[in-house]
Amino acid sequence: MNKPRLIKRGETPVAKSAKPVAKAVTIQKTMNVVKEWLGTRHENTRQNAREAFSSLFAQPQEPCTEC
Repeated sequence: MNKPRLIKRGETPVAKSAKPVAKAVTIQKTMNVVKEWLGTRHENTRQNAREAFSSLFAQPQEPCTEC
C-alpha cells in the first residue's frame, strides 16, 4: 500500500460508512443539547442595557484620593 499506483476513473473506491443514520441522530442530539445550553446561559446572563450603560458612565461614588 505504500507504493503509489495509478487509479483509473472507473476504479475509484467508494468508502462505506458504518451507520450514517446513527451518526446523524447523534449529531442532531448534540446540536439540540448545545442550543438548549446556549439558550439557558443567554437567559441567565442577560443584562439590562440601560443599567449596563449607566454603570459604565456613572460617576465614582468614593471620594477622590488625589485631591
